[in-house]
Amino acid sequence: MKKSSAVAGAVRGWSAILVLVVIPVASAWAQDADLLMVVGRTEVGTTAQGPWVSATVRQKLNAGNFIRTLEGSQVALLLRDQTQVRLNQNSVLEIRGLQTSEQATSLSLLQGRLWAQVKQLSIGTLRAVTGVVGRQQVRIATPTATIGIRGTDWELVVGERGTTVTVFSGEVEMSNELGQVAVGPNEQGV
Repeated sequence: MKKSSAVAGAVRGWSAILVLVVIPVASAWAQDADLLMVVGRTEVGTTAQGPWVSATVRQKLNAGNFIRTLEGSQVALLLRDQTQVRLNQNSVLEIRGLQTSEQATSLSLLQGRLWAQVKQLSIGTLRAVTGVVGRQQVRIATPTATIGIRGTDWELVVGERGTTVTVFSGEVEMSNELGQVAVGPNEQGV
């Protein structure tokens, strides 16, 4: 009997530890993005017009949040789907929604410059795009175009002259009411 109660006590103790370990891990992904780096004056808000509050490292963001960088500022985000995003100065980004089995991650770059890398799956020496080949993992709306990204490394600039996407690896589909174009490695679309 003593062994049974000792074992039961040990099991209860481990169960309590397991619960304590699982709860923080689950809550760590309760947000859609995590601010990894904040340089200079960066702010977050719930609308593109504000009100704006100062952003901090490790701050959690959700779909519907906006983030803006002011003069001389930069910010790095890690989205829940492991997409890495870095905003340069004078940029405004909206997190619209994260990838599900039915839809791609959706962002909106209202102005400024963004660099991003969509997570790729590595198995040994094989490297494959996560998800179905050809399926867009991230869609970014800008005032002049929509960009569809498939596992790649790219930069996007929204300025007075429109939208420019530069692809370092992978492929990006750029489209608007005039049509669409595929932008490959070492290419740029305007």
